[in-house]
Amino acid sequence: MEKHETKVLNKTLLIGQRIKDKRLGHGLTVFNLVIDSGCSTSIIWSLEGGTAVGLTVRTIIKIATALNIDPDELFCEEKV
Repeated sequence: MEKHETKVLNKTLLIGQRIKDKRLGHGLTVFNLVIDSGCSTSIIWSLEGGTAVGLTVRTIIKIATALNIDPDELFCEEKV
């Protein structure tokens, strides 16, 4: 695996974990997030599992909107 591919994979894992953390923090199930975001169950599962490929900004915006958060919260490190 090339260095760039590793960076993309690591970022996808981080975004997926942040989505899961935010979802659980809001008391939502995967099904709730599917309904609220309009994304498919497989997209949510693959994101949270770190196996998503072809992730789009549109998908991130739909999920962030459903979680009532700024999309930047899924990309940026949290400030302490």
